[in-house]
Formats: sequence, structure tokens, C-alpha cells
Amino acid sequence: MNPLGAESIYLFRHALLREAAYSLQAPSARAALHRAALEVLEELARVAADSDSWAEELAYHARAAQGQTGDTAALHGRELHWLRRAAGFATRTWANEAALDAWQRLAVHPLAQAADRVRANTHLAEILMRTGVPVRAEAPIARALADLEACDDPAARGECLAMRARLLVVLGRYPEARRQCEQAFEPARQAGPATLGQLCNVAAQAAAAVGDWREAESRARQALEVLDPGRDPGVRARATMHLADFLWRQGRLPEAEHTFGQAVELARASRNPGLEASSLDHLGSLMRELGHPDRARELHRQAGALYGQVGDTVGVAATLVNLSTLDQAEGRLAEARVSLLRAIAHFRAGGTVTLEAIALGNLGGVARKLGRLAESAAAYERARALLARTGSTIETAVFDGLYAQLLLLAGYPDAAEVNARQAMDTLERQGARHWREQYGGLVFLRVLAHRAAEGSAASERAARERLAEMRSVLEKADYNGRSGLAQMVERGQSLLEELSAAQTDKRPPLLFRGFRPQELEPEVRKALLARMRQVEPESHARLTAVPQLWQALNAGLEDIAEPDWQASEV
Repeated sequence: MNPLGAESIYLFRHALLREAAYSLQAPSARAALHRAALEVLEELARVAADSDSWAEELAYHARAAQGQTGDTAALHGRELHWLRRAAGFATRTWANEAALDAWQRLAVHPLAQAADRVRANTHLAEILMRTGVPVRAEAPIARALADLEACDDPAARGECLAMRARLLVVLGRYPEARRQCEQAFEPARQAGPATLGQLCNVAAQAAAAVGDWREAESRARQALEVLDPGRDPGVRARATMHLADFLWRQGRLPEAEHTFGQAVELARASRNPGLEASSLDHLGSLMRELGHPDRARELHRQAGALYGQVGDTVGVAATLVNLSTLDQAEGRLAEARVSLLRAIAHFRAGGTVTLEAIALGNLGGVARKLGRLAESAAAYERARALLARTGSTIETAVFDGLYAQLLLLAGYPDAAEVNARQAMDTLERQGARHWREQYGGLVFLRVLAHRAAEGSAASERAARERLAEMRSVLEKADYNGRSGLAQMVERGQSLLEELSAAQTDKRPPLLFRGFRPQELEPEVRKALLARMRQVEPESHARLTAVPQLWQALNAGLEDIAEPDWQASEV
């Protein structure tokens, strides 16, 4: 019994017969057939509304008709015309493989002028960025720059310089990107509102990355001002998304939520799935900070699906990082670690240094909770080194604060204080007071609580002042509930309540280096106790002399395998 239906058998045989008949034709006859097809299709294209969708086929017939018909030069010109339209259509519809092929052929076409080559290589860079390999975009941008001197098209020139600035931002080369933006503004103005708006977006990103909020917000608003509300919804969506990011980083979370929603709608209107994915992913992260994990997870998953549809591996990796943060908060540490290791591999392959650093910093937190203390330290140190190279001030400060927690648990309170103060000072300068308290303020309070538990009355007073400052910031914010900052205030309050209860009961506080035992995962407690036994025998002996604290630290460890706290895969 034949598994194919009668119609399928016919179509299969028909295709084979057609290919066989075509191969038997002489080259001149084949060219004539393609010439005839080109004439018919071009006539139809004059009246068709969707002729761009079959421009690639027209370019193919124009190319195949060459060589034997006596008017090769004219056919070259017609091929170039349709190739331009095919490349533009594939780019607009996110047919990335087709777009790469069309722009590559256009860049080397014998009739391509300097402006054609500049534009083709600029778009090649764009497609490589959107498909998760921005490091490969450097070569086409370099070729485009080489053709700029001979390019007499101001629009192509402006687009090229704006795209180079965008690439530098994606690769984490922020100071260089800012210099490129300054050089590109006049050509971008000549190119028109869309290109100027795109460049303003890039300038906003570059400024935000190094903490220049005034410039960042000003450039994002400039982009919205220069763009026609009825045109270029994609560029408007990107500017709106950046504006939402800046509002978020400054603690204006309800405003940020509303603005992200606008960005999502604009991205959908522009039929730009990559930009829609980015807006959804950012909104998901904001929902997590506002204390809505289920909504956050759904948004990250939607973003990941869209990124996957367009082949953006870097975007998919970014959603993995965000989903891993939710997994970490819900105790699924092994899953979170696997997601982060996968994401780091994608970021390294794409050359996206800042994203790699963020994933490494998150890995530091997960590894610490898993008791992989050496891996945690190595991940934090690598993340901070990469961020220092890019000049990313906010992210550097965040990981300074998180690294301080590891230092405190490992028995280095003075070093932890230095890192916590550094994080707080930087985030204060950047106007991100809510993050100052979340990532620096709480760990500094832990340092003070640790010293208070050892008998320092001055440290206890300072800890209470620190908690009062955290509460003040929370009260001034127009969000609360289960937000990240609210949770940090709760944890700080519980530390001081334990200090007070210990004084009332006239017993040692049940605090281990600024943490309540129940705050620490079983794996990290087991690793820390093993490390103390091997590296700090005197501290270990003193700890065993405090029965209640010793019992609390060992609670539930019977079935936990002792982790290799010295292991590292970073």
C-alpha cells in the first residue's frame, strides 16, 4: 500500500519531471525561459499591491536570464532593482535567512554603487545583531565604513554611523559608542527623522549604561519628539521602552509599568517581534520587582517564544537569565544554574559582554546558595571585571552588593562593608535609591547586625538607623506589597527583632554572620560549616559552643550531601 495519496504522488512526479525537463534545455533556452518569466512577472508587479513579497523571485529570474540574451547589463540593473526590494521586504518581515542572503548578494553586485554597498553592509550588521551574533556584525560595518568616503547618499551615511553606534552598545563598548553618537548626529539629521530617532535611542542606551540618567532620558524623549506619531512605530517603541527602563532604574516603578505597556503596544503595531519580545521581557523583570512572580514568568516565556521565532539566540538567553531569577527565588537552584550556564555560553558566542557579566553575577548568587562557594566568588569576580571594562555603573554596584554577602558569610566582614558601602555610594550617585537599599543597604545592615551580635552596642544603634533609612525610602516610594525593597525591609526588621529577643532572653543572638539560620539554604549552611571546619577551626569551635545556634545551622542537614565548596566551573 502506497503511503502517499494520489495527489501527492502526482505533485512529486510532476516536480521531478519539471526538473528533468529543465535540465535538458540548452543554456540559451533556459535563459530565454527566465527572460519570459521575468517579463510576465514584472508586468504583474506593476499593478500588484504585494509585489515586494515576490521580488526575490524576480531577482532570481533576472539573474538566470543573463549571459545568453544579449542584454546582460540591462538585466543586471533589473536584478539589482528587485534585489533591493527583496532585501528590504525580508528585513521588514523578519525573514532573517532570506534577508542575509539578499543583502550579501546586493553588497557584491557588479552594478552596486557605494551607497548600495554601505546600505547592504549596514543591514547585514542589523540582521546579525537581531539573530544573536553581534560579534559577527563588526566585519560588515567595517566594510560599510570603508565605502563611506565614496558614498554620496546622506541617508545611507547616517544609517551606517547610527548602526555602528548601536553595535558598540550591544557589544558593551559604551564610551566608544557615545563618541560615535556625537559624530553621527549631523549625518543622522540629514538622513531623516527615523534615523535620527534611532540614533537618539542608541545615545540614550549608551548614556544609561554609564549612569548618565539626565542624558539618557533627554535622548529618549528627543527620539519621541523627532518622530512622526503616525510613522516609524518601531523606533517609537524602542524609545518608549528605554524611557520605561530609565524610570524603573530611578525607582519610578508605576510610571515604568505604564510606559512599558505602551512600548509593547507600539512594538506590536510595528510588527517587530524582536522589539515586542524585548519590551515584554523588560516588563517581566519589573513585574518581578513589584512582587508579581507569576505574571513575570508568563511575560518572560512570551518573550522567549518570540525571540525563538526570529532566531535571536541572545534574546532567548536573556529570557533564560530572567527565568532563572524566578527559579532562584522559588528554590529551584539547580534549574536556575543550568539556565545561567546555557545563557553565558550564548552571550560569549555573541560577544555581548554586559549580558555575559549579568549572567555571571546571577550565577554567583545561585552558586552561593548551592554551597559552591569558590564558583560563586569566581563568578562575581569575573562579572565585576567585565562590567568594569564596559563602564556599566549600575550593574557593577549591584554585584558589589551581592558579592559583599558572600564575603560576610565567608567571614570577612570588613571587606563586606567596603563592598556594601561602594555599592550604596554608586547607586546613590545614580539616583537609584530603591536599589541602593536592596543591594547595598541590607548587606550593610547585616554587617552591623553581625558586629552587634558580637557585643557592639554602637553597631546595633547604627543598624537601627540603617533600617530606619530603608523604611523611609520604602515609604516615599509609591509601591509596596511584596516588592523587592519591601522584602529587604522585612529581612532587616527580623534581624533587629532577633537582637532584641536575645537581649530580653539573655542569650546569644541566633545570627550567623548577619544571617538568621533559616534564611540560608541547607546546601550553603553545610558548605559554610565544612569550610569553617577545614579553614577556620577556631571559629568552628566557638560556634559549636553556642548550642542553639549550632543546632539551628545543622537543622535538616542529615540528608544533604556535603557540597564541594571549592569547586568552580566558571
